[in-house]
Amino acid sequence: MKIVWTVLVMLTCSVATHAQQHAYGDAPHPSVLMDAVLDPAIREQVMPRHAHAMSPMAFPSTTLDTSIDVQHYDVFMDWSTVMSIPRAQRGPRKCDARVQLRVVVKAATLDTLKLNARELTFDSIRVNGQSAGHSLSFQRVNIPLPTQARRGDTLDVVINYGIMRDDLGFQSYANTDISQSGRPLAITFTFNQPQGARTWYPCNDVPYDKATFLASMAIPKDFVGVANGRRVSRTPLNDSVVVETWRHEEPMSTYLFNMNASRYTMFEQTYVSSTGDTIPIENYQWAIDEDSATYSARRAVRNVPDMFRVMEELFGPYPFTSYGHVAVYPIQFGGMEHQSMSMVNREWLRGTAELGYMHEVGHQWFGDWVTCATWDDIWLNEGAASWTEALFAGRDGNNDGYRLRMRQRRDRYLRNGLAEPPVYGIPLANLFNEATTYCKSAWVYHMMRTQYVNDSLFFAHLRTYLTRFARGATQTSDLLAFMKNVAPNPVVDWDVYFDQWLAKAGHPIFSGTLDLPPSSEPTRRVTLMMSQVQQAANVPDVFHVPVRIRFRSSSATKDTIVLITSKTITVD
Repeated sequence: MKIVWTVLVMLTCSVATHAQQHAYGDAPHPSVLMDAVLDPAIREQVMPRHAHAMSPMAFPSTTLDTSIDVQHYDVFMDWSTVMSIPRAQRGPRKCDARVQLRVVVKAATLDTLKLNARELTFDSIRVNGQSAGHSLSFQRVNIPLPTQARRGDTLDVVINYGIMRDDLGFQSYANTDISQSGRPLAITFTFNQPQGARTWYPCNDVPYDKATFLASMAIPKDFVGVANGRRVSRTPLNDSVVVETWRHEEPMSTYLFNMNASRYTMFEQTYVSSTGDTIPIENYQWAIDEDSATYSARRAVRNVPDMFRVMEELFGPYPFTSYGHVAVYPIQFGGMEHQSMSMVNREWLRGTAELGYMHEVGHQWFGDWVTCATWDDIWLNEGAASWTEALFAGRDGNNDGYRLRMRQRRDRYLRNGLAEPPVYGIPLANLFNEATTYCKSAWVYHMMRTQYVNDSLFFAHLRTYLTRFARGATQTSDLLAFMKNVAPNPVVDWDVYFDQWLAKAGHPIFSGTLDLPPSSEPTRRVTLMMSQVQQAANVPDVFHVPVRIRFRSSSATKDTIVLITSKTITVD
């Protein structure tokens, strides 16, 4: 008797994304390989079974423009007026600002300093104390240097300017613009990812150029400012305005810098780290949302210290000296991992997005401490943070929680499956494509985990990766080279693995024929013929994947794993 069947094998796909929130209660269903990869006995069957020929392919990498290195930003925002004027009544210039940059020249010579800037108007620019002119080109301000600079020179640049848009990276709502629960809640906040920073301060707006930041904001005296790091001062400017200053000591990318102001209250949690340091966790929200029946920040973040514990146990000490959350509204996304001070949607305070909080905590290691060097590599950030959600759901040996979260992410990817774009190099306009940037990317991390004999070795390698590239930025090609060095004998060759799951699109789909002898035969030999039948643009004809096959009779069950490296195979 022959039985013909078709099955797709999804070995790639996880998170509460920045763009939206998700339900966390989907019903689980059997996974093709999940049980096998967690069973050491079954894993041993496949490890020695097939040798791998090295692939001639080379994973793409981007040549980075390192002609300048911005080492420090000192940003001042005057929000004292804009927060009291309704949006419809504001003039074209929304607010005044100033930024001071310390720039080290890396090129052999430099005649013009080019910074990213969009929707900004410039009042004055000084370089090393001398007045400088400027010209504007597409999303850039070009500053001719008074004197040609050479490699190693430092440029101290002071720019006074105005912000011309209040609906891009900088957003401000006066009391009359917004009303929630019958109460006015004026708020000003910023949001950068991927290229919003340039809309409110001129900068070298690329993820790989990290700098330290000092943030100051002039705000009405009954408002509270929030930024990365810790508050260092709150000084009255006059009877109605105060200036708050915040400092973050660790270098960060421009898109991770953030400033906010509203009538916030704050409550603090603490976490004692694995190194014995006490990490303050400051939570900012409106007073009506701190602990009400509908919105309760205290309820929403109650397990954040435990998230720190899980991350430290797996990936090493928390890399910064403080952490926190600031709730904002109105926004169209769920959360954002601004370094050491994550932004969250007010809706998260309903207590329905715990894994969203986990996602942003996970980013402090994967995305902030070590950052994607280009937006082509965003999966490095988002896939890892998405995967940490499953790690938290599966904490303390709860494998069912881990599996459920990964299955949810797999199912989300499969809604569109073969029609989805590749993970690597996704266009900027589709950067936050949930199915690939989050879901499939999380499965790429999960499957890398299955390439190892045991979890302790895999997590040790990731700790080494985080240490080696600490405070820096990596491309996908860097992770590939790292994995080839620390784990040179994987189940699937690393070049093949990275190419098929990241550079290419899709997933394998198998069609099979099962040949069953008559039941009257005393010894029954079962033959299984399998073919990969997936067909779509930029989808490999052949995926190299380990597949578990279970043969079951009335008296016995036998599991075997076959490493598939061709379009058609026969197993008996």
